[in-house]
This record gives sequence, C-alpha cells and structure tokens, in this order.
Amino acid sequence: MQFVIEIILIEVFDNRVVISNPGGLPSGMKPRDFGKKSITRNNNIAALLLRAHYIEKVGTGISRVKEAVTQNGKCSVEFEYTDRHFTVTFWRKNQTTYKENIYISDYKFDSGLNGGLNGSTAELFNCIKQTPGISLKEASEVLNKPYKTLEKQVKKLIDESLVKRVGSKKTGGYVAVEKT
Repeated sequence: MQFVIEIILIEVFDNRVVISNPGGLPSGMKPRDFGKKSITRNNNIAALLLRAHYIEKVGTGISRVKEAVTQNGKCSVEFEYTDRHFTVTFWRKNQTTYKENIYISDYKFDSGLNGGLNGSTAELFNCIKQTPGISLKEASEVLNKPYKTLEKQVKKLIDESLVKRVGSKKTGGYVAVEKT
C-alpha cells in the first residue's frame, strides 16, 4: 500500500492570507457549480463525520465563508481552483497605507528613515487616540499585530510623550497625551 501525503499550505502576508489545498474540484463538479452544488469525495467518510457532529452542514462551506466575510467586513475572499489545487485568499480591506507625512489630529509624523514615527507606530497611536484606555492586548486584536511588537511601539510613544499609561497594571491602558 502506498500513501501520498500532500500538505495544506497557509501563507500569511501583510495584506492577505492564502490557504492552498491539494486537489482541485471534486470529480463531476463543473466550475459553474462551484459554491452552489456539493459533491463529496468520499461519501462514507462524509456520512461518518456528519453523524459524529464533526461536520455541521454538508455542502454549505463556501457560502458560509462568503457570508462570514461579508458580515465581518474586514476582508474579502477569493477562491481559485485548478485540476490540482484549491486556493482561498482572504484579502485585508482598508489596509492603511502611509505616505511621506502622516497627520493625525494635531500630530505630524515623519515616516522617513530619519526618526519620527513609522506607519505602524502611528497606526497604534491612532488606535490609542480613538480608544482611550485601550490595553495592548486589545490593541493587538484590533490592529492584528503581535503583542511584543506593540510593546516596543508603545514604549516609543511614551518616550516621545505622545501617550501615557493610566489605571492599574492589571486593568489599565493607554491614552494620548493632549497637546498644549
């Protein structure tokens, strides 16, 4: 008996997540039926997984993904398939792009290499300004950035006297320092 192991590939980029799955459309499915018709690759396994409540609904995955993405509103989804691979790409919407100078309220940030705040740090500052008292854990979720990265960035914002920590160590957060 010979086994062929094919691996699902998940690639994470700044502006998208790409999931590539070996195997194209199931045999007998036409491209025009994609997302509208369900054909299982193995009826016995599908029936077993359904009875074990491992599968919630058969044949609704594509439409449920599209609906969830629409309701979330933070990304868009694109499906591609060949006879050998199936790929889903989640594109990040409203990705902030920063130009040479970033203006947030009364603050001006130079995003060049010679100091100032880069776009990512300015994005954290904007998040803190819009959500006074936000914790780094919450900011990490909102901005989809690693906690450790935000720790470094908030230190820079504190050093620049742009934000300060308020409240207790356990339940406190950060607020923007008002310009005088």
